[in-house]
Amino acid sequence: MKTLKVLLFILLLQLSFSAYAEDKYKNNFNWSEFEALPPAADMAKQFGLASPFAGVSNGAIIVTGGCNFPDKSAIDGGTKRYYSDIYILPKNNKRWVTGFNLPYTVAYGASVTTPEGLLCIGGNNNETGFNNVTLLKWNTTSASIEIKEYPSLPFKLTQCSASIIGDVIYVAGGEADGRLDNKFLTLDLSQQKTSDFGWKFLADFPGDARLQPIVVAQNGAESANVYLFGGSSFSQDSEIP
Repeated sequence: MKTLKVLLFILLLQLSFSAYAEDKYKNNFNWSEFEALPPAADMAKQFGLASPFAGVSNGAIIVTGGCNFPDKSAIDGGTKRYYSDIYILPKNNKRWVTGFNLPYTVAYGASVTTPEGLLCIGGNNNETGFNNVTLLKWNTTSASIEIKEYPSLPFKLTQCSASIIGDVIYVAGGEADGRLDNKFLTLDLSQQKTSDFGWKFLADFPGDARLQPIVVAQNGAESANVYLFGGSSFSQDSEIP
């Protein structure tokens, strides 16, 4: 009888742990819809934004840059327009705050949310690519955006992707100075205010160079890892990607 009670107790423990584990690791997503983005300052309608920067600063959602075809579609010969408008949705707000702008119109860069704010990396517009790295921080006291320039990339970089582990930002993929490249870059935020604060090259990533890949950082069992997947590639000699 004592053996039976012990076995029953162990079984109950296992069932309880299984129920706890299932509940703890269950992916519960609750979707809710926010107010749509307002139009740019000189536009009457918001047509939607492709490839903007997006992230969070001090609890506020920030969306900036991006592009669209406001006059007519690409297939009909429309001209792509790039934007500099910054949209902020502060925590617990229902309406977007506007009236702020990046120093330049841009899309197709990489976004990283850091402890200091949203970092906007690279990108391009109809005229040029960018090596700019710009931090956007939402000041909750003054209800305004603070803009700070970080060390520039070593080349103009667009259609890339980025992620962060601790204080270290990783950037990979895209076009470097107009050509597909396998460059893998890193920036250590803990080195700010030192002479070492700047972008550094890691070993090139293997496989094909690619546009618009996904870079994801995740803690593994023994170390933090960076994963690169997806994207598109084409011959450097091809006239049509």
